[in-house]
Amino acid sequence: MKGLILKDLLGLKQVGMTLLLLMGFYALMAFMNRDASGAQTYFALMMLVGNLMIPMTCAGYDEQCGWDSFGAAMPVSRSRIVCARYLTCLLMTAGTGALVMLLDAGNCLIRHAAFHPAAYLYMAAVVWLYDSFILPIIYRFGVQKGRILMMAMALLPALVVVGFGYLADSGEDAALEQTVGGVEGVLERLSSLPVMLGILGVAAAALALSLLCSIRIYQKKDW
Repeated sequence: MKGLILKDLLGLKQVGMTLLLLMGFYALMAFMNRDASGAQTYFALMMLVGNLMIPMTCAGYDEQCGWDSFGAAMPVSRSRIVCARYLTCLLMTAGTGALVMLLDAGNCLIRHAAFHPAAYLYMAAVVWLYDSFILPIIYRFGVQKGRILMMAMALLPALVVVGFGYLADSGEDAALEQTVGGVEGVLERLSSLPVMLGILGVAAAALALSLLCSIRIYQKKDW
């Protein structure tokens, strides 16, 4: 299992510079932001960006070098191969989460602002939900179709923003204010620690179900 995780981590070295540049950009934007809460948003995006490329990158390098055929001939069960990939994603989530919380804590210390580490539980839940969705798709359809679906997922927030812009341009201020007020009310209710932990538990359950699904798919594949 350790060797399989190490294989994935060594493969990530190929895109390590790209990840560092992206994360460095968001870190720079966070430190330049005058508002501590706004800075935390950039730190959260930094954590998200640091994890979105992990499943696709690992699967892409496996596909390029024909790892699946080689791994099938090794004395390693297919369930262990899949579990190693999920553990790699979890390790990267924990690593990037610890990094951004350390940077955020330093930023809050410099600005004498309150530090809210529980907010990153939401981002961890988002990453886990993303992994639970994309990994079975990669195992079932391959990397290319997985990229298309990932792009579709990335377009959803943009469509929401465009929708808000349309409401604003069309003069429907009342509808826009009502929608924004509803969203803010939901966010306030979600800010409590028990709710955060509950959402994180749901994401963890989704990831566990995704693992079982991926193992089942991978065991049925033939190379």
